Amino acid sequence: MVSDAPPGVSGTFPPSTLLVAQRPFVLPIDVKAFLSQYGLDESKLWKLFLVEGEENRPIYQLKVTRKASAQIQHALMMALETAIATGQFQVDIEALRSRCIDQKCYDAPSFTKNIKDKANLFRSIAPDQPLTLSPDGKTGLAELLEQLKG
Repeated sequence: MVSDAPPGVSGTFPPSTLLVAQRPFVLPIDVKAFLSQYGLDESKLWKLFLVEGEENRPIYQLKVTRKASAQIQHALMMALETAIATGQFQVDIEALRSRCIDQKCYDAPSFTKNIKDKANLFRSIAPDQPLTLSPDGKTGLAELLEQLKG
């Protein structure tokens, strides 16, 4: 238990609880299970995402140069971003497209093909459904998080 509560807040909080805006943020159980399953330290998340209240923002930089690889890495990290907020490892395909455009790794002619080529990372690929990580996708995410440690 941690007792580093800010002034005016009493009690102790487990390490997986961040005090944000005078109220604790609790990491969803599915994210805790993912971290435990892959032997990842929770503190790594807080080096990659800024969390305030119920919102989180990525603060990481991907270092890949191939657009296809960058698009898949963004899908994995955005699924983690969603999981931190909701507990579900999924990403909206249009939000992924927007992120790739913003990060200048969008390959319009091959965007959907790149996702389909890595279909094993997702439970299904349907136009009107979010991409939900499969067990292989979670393994890929864990490997990516290990790479980002450097």
